[in-house]
Amino acid sequence: MGWLAGSETSPLAAGPLDRWLTPRMDLSWRPTSHPIDQPVPKLGGQPVWLDEPFWPVSGQFGIPMTFVGQFPLPGAGLRMTYLFVTQDDLCLATTFEPEGGESALLVQPGGRVPWFVKGVAERTGPTLWRRGDQWTDRIPVELHENPPDRAAIYRHYEKQTLTGVGVFKRAERTSAKQQAAAWADAEAARQWAALKSQQAQWQQALDQQWQALVSNDPDAVLRTLAEAFEDNEAASDAVGVDGDEVSLVVLVPPASQAIPEQMPGRTAAGNLSLKKITQADKADFFKQFVCGQVLVTLREAFAVAPGLRAARVIVLRNDGRDPYGRPDMPCLVAVSVARRALEGVRWRDADAVDILNAAAHEKLMAQKGRSKELSPLDLSYEPDITALINAVDLEELGAST
Repeated sequence: MGWLAGSETSPLAAGPLDRWLTPRMDLSWRPTSHPIDQPVPKLGGQPVWLDEPFWPVSGQFGIPMTFVGQFPLPGAGLRMTYLFVTQDDLCLATTFEPEGGESALLVQPGGRVPWFVKGVAERTGPTLWRRGDQWTDRIPVELHENPPDRAAIYRHYEKQTLTGVGVFKRAERTSAKQQAAAWADAEAARQWAALKSQQAQWQQALDQQWQALVSNDPDAVLRTLAEAFEDNEAASDAVGVDGDEVSLVVLVPPASQAIPEQMPGRTAAGNLSLKKITQADKADFFKQFVCGQVLVTLREAFAVAPGLRAARVIVLRNDGRDPYGRPDMPCLVAVSVARRALEGVRWRDADAVDILNAAAHEKLMAQKGRSKELSPLDLSYEPDITALINAVDLEELGAST
């Protein structure tokens, strides 16, 4: 990779997903003067395939995705990753969905194409571009790693070696410039070797952290999940890891805070109006909301902790505080879901309740009344769920909402 010579490690996280990746470096790139046809790191241009070409196609629009760049994988043997993303003029592609079919990260050789990625056997296609003199101009770009700036290093040494040498002393000036060039070559090589050595050390540290994560080391998994959940709409917490299964807690507000009392609609004459939501509809909307938060949390957990194969999730409702000032958080839902059960789900077509009903191999959910609204579970005979709730710092969980 190309590193900025002045980059530093970051002991503190700047975002929800980066703390486990520290120390890290900043990438530095520069435009290339000719097309790069070697398996080296680069942005833009055309991919240098190590196996049969496969160009991903947008699931929404059927257009070829844009090639972002290629990056070698660490380890023995040459392997390359290729990053693609859908770029449509109106920016409507759901590229933020990890399994939405609008972005792809391919590995060659020996990689597999995920089920949600479709493509064609094309060697070239759309790539990174910049705008030209006209707004409609799209000029392809290709960037490669930025080594130490030899020209700047040479100017520094040239200034030193020419100090005190007269303008008309041509032989001495030629010798001084030769000496500056030799020093510049040596210093550039030294800086490059130092950067590569530092990169190797940091890569080793990252590899160790990654291995801990994929091996489901409890500390690594819990730390990663805590950072991933920091920006979630519903407060979530990873409580424990048992083998390849994680226990999660999700805190949701009561229906009165999550679902509005009225919804927009139209009168018989076709005029816009606000219509009061029935209790049955409100209960259905709230069930969709709760199940949706569970699925979001599950997908995020499985995405950032690839070694996990299953998850237990309990949903607590934040009812404020009881008469003694303690957090009042009854349990509404408890489910167990395996990673493989979410593979192949048609997220755009099915609703959250149907997905969770189909994916969960264990589920506890109580509904009451004609509206079938969610009601707190009776945990008298559920010691495992009770123990899980008791392991949660409810004060801290409630404070994060």
